[in-house]
Amino acid sequence: MSFLEITYNDYFLNRNKEIRIISCEQICGKQIRVNMGENSLLRKMEDINKKNPKRYRINKGKNVFKVQSSNLIDITTTSNGTSHWFLVRAHKSSRKQINFLFLNQVLWGLEISSGLRIKKSCETYGPDKIVEYLESKVESIFSQPEEWAQIDIYCR
Repeated sequence: MSFLEITYNDYFLNRNKEIRIISCEQICGKQIRVNMGENSLLRKMEDINKKNPKRYRINKGKNVFKVQSSNLIDITTTSNGTSHWFLVRAHKSSRKQINFLFLNQVLWGLEISSGLRIKKSCETYGPDKIVEYLESKVESIFSQPEEWAQIDIYCR
């Protein structure tokens, strides 16, 4: 099973943390495109951050976030230095959270522990129901901020 290794600098713990991400194609057999209209997903997050900075935190910077392939090659930036990856960590409580990895407007994957549980549910409910579920979770981050205790966004 292939995965991506994500390293991010946790602002509150003041140290780097690592998680592994499994792709949505491995979970439900499809890429999940997030439609935010004219705005890019990151721009939408920046707008929401201005309205509600206590709930939404954007962490930007070169040393804040890094994406590595399964053989530990850094793939965060392209050859011209731009990065299209960003990580969204949505917390419902101290014990319930979900980590989404986005590549531009596409939900690329989930943390491996959550992804494997959802993959098992995919066998029970079918891939279309799982895609709807994931789309609703991503949409709720933007449309229902009161549902989440904290939302952290890591990007370059």
